[in-house]
Amino acid sequence: MRLITGVHPPPGILPETNQSFKMKKIPAFIFVLLFTGTLIFNSCNKYEDGANLSMRTKKARTEGDWNITSATQGTNNLFNYSYVETSSAGDPGCFDEFTYTVEHSIPEWQWNLKASGEFHITAVFKKRTIDYGETILNCTLVYGDFSTTVVAQGKWEFDDKKEKIKFTYDSYTKDGVLQNGTLFSDGTTGTTEEFDIVELRNKTMHLSGTINAKEVDLIFEQ
Repeated sequence: MRLITGVHPPPGILPETNQSFKMKKIPAFIFVLLFTGTLIFNSCNKYEDGANLSMRTKKARTEGDWNITSATQGTNNLFNYSYVETSSAGDPGCFDEFTYTVEHSIPEWQWNLKASGEFHITAVFKKRTIDYGETILNCTLVYGDFSTTVVAQGKWEFDDKKEKIKFTYDSYTKDGVLQNGTLFSDGTTGTTEEFDIVELRNKTMHLSGTINAKEVDLIFEQ
């Protein structure tokens, strides 16, 4: 019997090979993989400015030592703003009233957020304004530089969805003297501040909230 070569059976006679079977399964596998990746990506995209994806938990990204590099309250840039005031001298022999400029700055502002849920804030607020006593004594505007050291501590926590962060103050002092209120609602009876988390990355955090009827916007860097 002679073996005939070069003859192939017509299509459809032989069953599909394993290779053909695997090739048909690959598109479905890729679809599942892409769909799963999309779900993971969207679930991580919680904050307006990111991070969209991070290997660190939200709590791990929040804790640590932070410096505030940008801060606004209302229309004021808290690191550098000024305004004009008018005051009565109360001494007709000198002048009845005078107008002067007040300048504010913050050379130091650190926040420490601990993994245990505690926070500690230290800040130095500087103000350049008139020395009232010297101004009255000399009948001319005499300016001086004044500083206040602020220390606050308490507890911090996320809301249930980890979209907000709340600070509950245990104490708030200026130059060692206990104050009412909080850092951004000075003089009130409130003890909490709540912020929306706009951005939360390994070395950057952006918080925004309405405190005492004024919009407060803070950017932290490590």
